[in-house]
Amino acid sequence: MSKRNFKRLSTFDDKVVQIETPIHEDEIHNRQNDYSLLPPQQFAKKYRSLLFQPVKITYKGKPFEINTNHCLDPYCKWFGLPQRKFDDVKGKPHRYFIGSPKDGKQRINCNDDPINHGKGQLTLNCSTPTASNWSLAEEILRLETLNRTQSF
Repeated sequence: MSKRNFKRLSTFDDKVVQIETPIHEDEIHNRQNDYSLLPPQQFAKKYRSLLFQPVKITYKGKPFEINTNHCLDPYCKWFGLPQRKFDDVKGKPHRYFIGSPKDGKQRINCNDDPINHGKGQLTLNCSTPTASNWSLAEEILRLETLNRTQSF
């Protein structure tokens, strides 16, 4: 008699992808409250530091880090580099700043290099649309769960 291998569709309980939540439950609760209380500009200003925070996921036993909010221009000095604060420079500038949305979409812009200004490769005042790293991780989880079967 042959052994049959029955399969079923995956559910979110199967933990196909594990996401390390980047913030604590208290912070999630505060964000949910602030979202309805604060005007959009104040909310964005209060939580803008989370924009550059990477999210860690585990997929098929391998750890990955998702961080899409960096310069995408390969000719720019800051190409692919994470956010950094230059503590040793007066005014403590950052590698990127959040620009005002002209078309309703938030963008990150490259600041000039405060340490080696005008030397070497230049920053090109690039502008890149922002994306939520956490939302991308959740979408990966959703897609992997929908497209997988489990044996039982």
